[in-house]
Amino acid sequence: MPTVDEVTDMQTDVFPAGRHREKKPAGAEKAVPAPGGEISKLPRKRFFRSRAHSNPLSDSMMNDVPGDYTEMDWPPHYPAFLGDKAPVPEDGQAPKVRFADVGCGFGGLLIRLSPLYPNDLMVGLELRDKVSSYVKERVAALRRENPGEYGNISCLRANAMKYLPHYFEKGQLTKMFFLFPDPHFKHANHRRRIINTTLISEYAYLMAPSGMLYTITDVKDLGDWMRAKLLAHPMFELISDEDLESDPAAGVLINATEEGQKVARNKGNTWRAVFRRLPEPRCSVRCQATGGEEDERAQSGVSSSQDVCVPAAGALAAVLYLAGGDSAIATDTDMAMAVYNNETSSEFLKNAAGVGYVLLVGLFLYRVLRRRAKRAKEEKISGQITQEEWDNSWFAQMRAKFAPPAGSESSTPVRDATAFDALLGAAQAAALGFGMFIFSSKMTVLIGSSPLPDGYQARNISITVRTLIEGLSWLATFVFCLNAVGLSALSVQMLMFPEKLMEDEVRAATERARRAAPPQLPKVGITASPEEMRAAFMAAEKMGKAEATAKLTAASGASNIEEVTPRY
Repeated sequence: MPTVDEVTDMQTDVFPAGRHREKKPAGAEKAVPAPGGEISKLPRKRFFRSRAHSNPLSDSMMNDVPGDYTEMDWPPHYPAFLGDKAPVPEDGQAPKVRFADVGCGFGGLLIRLSPLYPNDLMVGLELRDKVSSYVKERVAALRRENPGEYGNISCLRANAMKYLPHYFEKGQLTKMFFLFPDPHFKHANHRRRIINTTLISEYAYLMAPSGMLYTITDVKDLGDWMRAKLLAHPMFELISDEDLESDPAAGVLINATEEGQKVARNKGNTWRAVFRRLPEPRCSVRCQATGGEEDERAQSGVSSSQDVCVPAAGALAAVLYLAGGDSAIATDTDMAMAVYNNETSSEFLKNAAGVGYVLLVGLFLYRVLRRRAKRAKEEKISGQITQEEWDNSWFAQMRAKFAPPAGSESSTPVRDATAFDALLGAAQAAALGFGMFIFSSKMTVLIGSSPLPDGYQARNISITVRTLIEGLSWLATFVFCLNAVGLSALSVQMLMFPEKLMEDEVRAATERARRAAPPQLPKVGITASPEEMRAAFMAAEKMGKAEATAKLTAASGASNIEEVTPRY
């Protein structure tokens, strides 16, 4: 393989000075003077350009994720410590990775920490493919340039939000770094933040007791978010700045990474917060509730993790969780502990509230459908067939067979609807409409923030399904709200204008009586026009023919009047 000088000479011969030159392929290297006067090769960042942000909820074609931490092959990453020629430790156990830089970027922190902790294995986790390739080549170049050094650092392309337990076992990590993470400013994208309640529990599982978790950012909102989330979690406690003065890792957080150096050049502000992983969950709620009983329980052998919260705190946390989601829980330490502990968690309350809501919706729909069915039976079915046909129908016979007698105690008298009934129905519809509004809003945000598939057909199908789901949800919300408004107006009308309703009822009763009465001959005055007279005679002839047909049919069984009418 030609050297860098030979490649430069060949390019100079082919492309004279002043002419445009072709770009070097990805992975091109630059010559850097080494301490001994030799020429070393380091990768150039401009050949590893990538987007500044990446979607952590997308798999991004990651097909090399191990099934669990036992399947992870670490020796190729650390040949000086885990290779065939590596020295055997005194205890006989192979060293494990102890430091994890989540979102390592271009690997600045790993390179700064390597000489500070030469005996600790460190790994950087980066989601972007080109950036992780750059870090790997940079580490390899530094190892060639400095033999015997930088053998304890490496980089992996991994999605820490999804597959972190696939690389590390319980209690393995002693330090975790989250330096200048993606702030994800939009509220719909807050679930993409690397520090949230669910992931913090995962970090606590992977970290050893007394392990350190480092965070720093140049965005104040994100700094407050990460600080509040970690303070609310029962497995972490904040470390003061005085205690961090003796920590070498805390002193390099600002200027170690390329992002931190950019902030320093622009004279920007940074917000740092370092937390320690506790051996046992802290319990401020129980300690405040029991007072001096804490020591007595500890002496009696009761574990401090079995009685984390009082039931009232758990119930309040469940209510706030249903109302505001994850952000509502994280605002209070006691409420977060109520959700964290498995034995005294509020999952039962959340499940009971969900079941109760479903039952209320089902009861409301049952009542609505029952009333509509009754009205349809009275207005449509009775209008299509005669009463005699209805009495002889299968449905009427089955109803008469199973229905209680009219004079029995189980028969309920029919009463007219009142304004209170309309107002009660409006309150029920408004409650369901408000619940559907909250559900539809959160579902719209969730669906809108989910990435679409790359395939053309899959994308169209996904868009269609999303549109149908959102449309049905908002349609149900509109129906419930419209029913609430209509029933409220009806209750007001029944209270303020009862005579108008009485007139409507009298008019409807009169119309029903008119339809049920036998047909009457049209009345025609002396001054009627010829057209009116002709119409009256035609109606009378039709009525007479129908009546004669009915009588003759009943007498002789004939179906047509012409069959029994004598012909002259």
